[in-house]
Amino acid sequence: MMQDRLALVEGWLAPAGPAEVDRMIGSLMQVMAAPATGEDSQRIALGLYRSVLAPLPAWAVAVTCRRFLDGSAGGGTFAPTPAELASEVRALIAKQVDERARLLRVLNAEILPEPTETDRAKVAQLAADLARSMRFPRSAVSEQELARVTEGGRGGLKLDRRILSKAGVPNEAA
Repeated sequence: MMQDRLALVEGWLAPAGPAEVDRMIGSLMQVMAAPATGEDSQRIALGLYRSVLAPLPAWAVAVTCRRFLDGSAGGGTFAPTPAELASEVRALIAKQVDERARLLRVLNAEILPEPTETDRAKVAQLAADLARSMRFPRSAVSEQELARVTEGGRGGLKLDRRILSKAGVPNEAA
């Protein structure tokens, strides 16, 4: 089902191709004002439009050209530049491009196998070892060190029995 949707979206985003761009831009240039140029300049300009717009979908280029012709995009008088047209087309197809990216992310995602019982046991053992290693080793604290901490404090901080019990030090050691 997702592959079908991706195929549909890919169809919407299929490139226009040079011939379609030539036809659409030709009609746009006949109607809208453009700088008076020679035949060579017009051929170069058409090549620029073609190179910028041919990778974009034909339907979006056609809609954008109509928007420039009816004045809903641009000023309504002068022909848009290739960059202006391409920018409008990209804005028009942004939702389809985003949908394609989301579909591809899902369809290309790596599917991980269910962990085996051996893997589960290994992870459980590693977690238990980590928890054990993080516990405060009470035997490492000498009675003398405990007495020094409770009597004089550390850095001017006087520790009382409540603080020590919260830290896991047994009452008899404090």
